[in-house]
Amino acid sequence: MDTTMQKQNKWIAVLISFFMPPLGMLYLAKIKLALLYFFVASAIDITELYFHFFEGVYWLEYFTFNYILVFVCAFHAFKIANSLEPSSLRPWYSKWYGLTSISLVFLSFVLSAVFLFRSFFVTTHRVQYNII
Repeated sequence: MDTTMQKQNKWIAVLISFFMPPLGMLYLAKIKLALLYFFVASAIDITELYFHFFEGVYWLEYFTFNYILVFVCAFHAFKIANSLEPSSLRPWYSKWYGLTSISLVFLSFVLSAVFLFRSFFVTTHRVQYNII
């Protein structure tokens, strides 16, 4: 077993946080911050869906507040990675196999939900006129 002291790479933390903010915090072994970013992103998504579909705020088609959250999380990950001390003991979820397995489990949940709900899509007669 490797017992060398390693510090998480700050640029890898920024890159991971830029594409999926909770995973960047898991890479830095900050599980509470990862959960916070996940729930904040989910709340932003639900709020934007409500305003887009029920209130008619159509500029949300071109902009999402999650863009701001991504940049905030990437900057936050950079600051945390700079302040961390090197450690040989990291939790399983902050290592490459933990991040990969969490990503695959999340992806399988999303794809199964899409398959279950999207498979029951029924077209109306208005759509059929456009096809003919």
